[in-house]
This record gives sequence, structure tokens and C-alpha cells, in this order.
Amino acid sequence: MKNLHRHPCYTFFVFNGTYDELVGNVSSGMYDGAVGDVTITAERVITTDFTMPYTQSGVSMLVLAQDESDTIRWTFVKPLNGKLWFATMVFFFYTGFVVWMIELPRNQEYQGSSLRQCSTALYFVFSTLTFSHGHTIRSPLSKIVVVIWCFVVLVLVQSYTASLSSILTAKRLRPWMTDFDQLRHSGDFVGYQDDSFVRSFLMNHNISENRLRNYTTKEEYADALWKGSNNGGVSAIVDEIPYLTSFLSDRRYGNDFRMLGCIYKTPGFGFAFRLGSPLVHNLSTAILNLAGGDEGSRIEVKWFGTTSSPIGAGTIPDTDSAPLTLESFSGLFVITIHFNSHASDKHNEVDSCQMH
Repeated sequence: MKNLHRHPCYTFFVFNGTYDELVGNVSSGMYDGAVGDVTITAERVITTDFTMPYTQSGVSMLVLAQDESDTIRWTFVKPLNGKLWFATMVFFFYTGFVVWMIELPRNQEYQGSSLRQCSTALYFVFSTLTFSHGHTIRSPLSKIVVVIWCFVVLVLVQSYTASLSSILTAKRLRPWMTDFDQLRHSGDFVGYQDDSFVRSFLMNHNISENRLRNYTTKEEYADALWKGSNNGGVSAIVDEIPYLTSFLSDRRYGNDFRMLGCIYKTPGFGFAFRLGSPLVHNLSTAILNLAGGDEGSRIEVKWFGTTSSPIGAGTIPDTDSAPLTLESFSGLFVITIHFNSHASDKHNEVDSCQMH
């Protein structure tokens, strides 16, 4: 209001009804305007004028995050993604084949029956994982191949070890609910903020009224989620993102709960005025000027808090380290292919010369 060129005179009145009633009193002329956390919706703009939104909004879900159960899992395969596991196995066999092909003519350890040759080559290349290979290699070309492969294995093993350690030691949290569709079809109780338009939103999305429970404070939100739907609480709180952000900014709750992605977009919070009010344009200009500076960010942090970005709707948040991908080691595999191919070509040239 201080940024307006002409300072209007105004008096504040406390209103204790619902938000729809507040906007209705503005459109009927009982109030000249309504300021506060009033969400701009399609139904409300029919009867009232809104300023530009002073904060972005939307509807999201707040769910309880729980530790993974300590059951036996295939945790050891998680550090690498599927493509990287496949590529690693391919290069194991490829390197073993190259070493076998080079050593076969002159190294008795690689001669004998087909089974003996195959087992010797595979044992040698797999023993490079622990750098405990005991078979002797005689050809200089083989030594070059093995040195390059041992370097690749060193990087892979160290990266795998670091990623696995992170997965085993990090606190792994998973949401009780993962998306809105799961909540709709679960039959569980759902919480929402008292007097919010979210109630009608939930009912319009086929969540019956007898499944809805209204709350007003952060403490009630947390208590309901901790209890759960089977113990007098709820499985999820559906509310507008600024309220959930403020909730998660509280140190008491930030570690136990997660906010999923936006499930319904709204323009945001704005100030409501009677249709045709000149204050709408003037205040919208002042809001835009304020939002473009540092003061706007400071005000938003003060009243709404800050938290990490919402988790994408329909996805399960992973608080562990991300799996290593094939692209991360593509350079090492290219080097391996180059040197192995070069060694194979040299070996074939030598064999051809000896035959001549």
C-alpha cells in the first residue's frame, strides 16, 4: 500500500467465516475488498475482481514418510543401473576373449580342452575385480589390454563402493502414498484445511464426503498423519502448496513428511475487490514491482517459509544416491574398445607374418 502514488484510506475488519463467504461479501458490497490468503479460482472471478497473484500456488499432497523395512533386498545391485550392469558384463567377456586370443598360441596356461581354455580366460578377467589374477600373461599386447582393463575396473569398483556405502548408510524414506490416484481409490481418510475450497475440489474428484476430515493447525496436520487412516487420522493431507511449504519449513515436521507434486494448478493468492474497482490495477502494479525485488522474496520467506521442491506427482522420492549410469563411464569403455581392437589387430598381423 505504501508503493501506491495516492494512499487510500482504509480500515481492517476481521472476518471469521469461510473464504467463499468472504469473497461473497465483497461482491455484495459489504466490504470494498478482501486481503489475505484468498485463492483465485474460476468461480470467484465471476463476481469479483482480483489483483495479480502475490504468490504462486496450487494443490498438493502431504504424506507421511517412513523408513524402508529392514528386509532382505537386492541392495547390492542398486548402485549401477541396468544398462551399466549389462555393459560391464559384456566388457568382462570381451576383455577375456581378447586376452585368450592373444595368449593362446604361446601360453600353455591357456591351452588344453575348450572347457579349460574358457574357464582360464574367464577366471583371469573376473579375478581383476580384486586385482588377484594369478595366471601369467606373456604377450606385451596382453599386458597393455590388462593394464587398461584394470584401470577401468578400478574406477568402476571405487564408484560402486562409494555408491553402495551411501545407499546402506543413508536414511531411506518412502511416502505412505505416492500419488493422488492411489489416494482416490484407497478408501482411506483424507485431510484438508478447514473452510478451504479444497473440500469441493476433493468431492469433485470422487472422494466422498464421509472420507474427508478438516483441520486448522500444523499440529493437527502432523497428529493426523502420524495416526494414519486406521487409527483416527488420515493417509494424506491435500492442501495448497504455500500452506504445505510453511508446514515443512517447521523443524518439527520437515524430516517426517513429504510433499508430492502439484495435482491441481491455481493462479495463486490475490486480493479481491468489487467489480470495476480502480484499486485492482493500482495494487497489481504495486505487487509486480514488489515481486521483482529482494523485498518480495524476503516477505515470502518470512510468511511461507522455504522447503525443497515438491516431488513429482506419481513418483516415489528417492533420498538415496542416484544409481550410476552407463553414460558416466562411456569414456572408459570407449578406451577399452580402442585398445582391445588395436591389440587384436596387432596380434593378427604378427600371426600373419609368422605364417609367411
